[in-house]
Amino acid sequence: MAFACLALPSEDPAWEEKAEPLPELPRLAKTELGLAARDAESEATLYRTGTLPALPFVQSPAKYAKFTYSTRFGFSVSRSQETIEEAAPDSMLAFSIVGHIFVSRGADRSYVCTLGTEEVESLGLEDTMPPALCHEVSGLAAKGMLWETESIWSPWPGIEVTTEVIPLEEGHLRIHHVSSGLACEAYDCGFAVPGNYHTLTQKDIDSVCQVRPLACLGERLTIHAEANTNISHPESIIPAVRYRIEAGENVFVTLVSVSVLQSVRA
Repeated sequence: MAFACLALPSEDPAWEEKAEPLPELPRLAKTELGLAARDAESEATLYRTGTLPALPFVQSPAKYAKFTYSTRFGFSVSRSQETIEEAAPDSMLAFSIVGHIFVSRGADRSYVCTLGTEEVESLGLEDTMPPALCHEVSGLAAKGMLWETESIWSPWPGIEVTTEVIPLEEGHLRIHHVSSGLACEAYDCGFAVPGNYHTLTQKDIDSVCQVRPLACLGERLTIHAEANTNISHPESIIPAVRYRIEAGENVFVTLVSVSVLQSVRA
């Protein structure tokens, strides 16, 4: 049906119509699938909400359960749960338990809402965020334009996670509340950066997608994802922060910063 117009004869008046410019689109909009954002280069990012499809499609968690999906980076599909490299869990919080990697199988509940000034102040991030970021967050909150997605999910029996994702001008904030019945490790992963660890330096990776902890202890690292796990690039590296999960209540805040893709060397 997309090409049905080509069946029109050359004398049809439709071919005389002048193309009109596209309407102005907002930088961030609420949709049925979550929040859709558009940057200055017209790349789009979806901050996903909702449960998995009722039908058990192949690789549903990779297709539908990540925090964000980007036209700039594509997304990765797990090869196995054996290692973090084979799991390739870009844009996910991945748990290492009993020698295997476990991620969200879809949210039990999810929401989209706005945060006001009082809600932002209750996060207690003023002393940990860079001044420019703090100004951006507080400014959006004051205007009633600071949106977030919130999802409640579980990677493993006895572990419940509430994740808040706050879109920003260049990236997003993630706030994870983890209630765990056991001690383990978790990897908060950014987008999959195209390239391999033989040619890319840490500076190269950070110039495209930087992932770092705020208001909490965490170890920055890069995951050398297995080849051909990303749908857009044959080789990729996933920047991440590794957190230690203690039995009980845990709160982690991660800043994912995104810049221009062309700065990466192939």
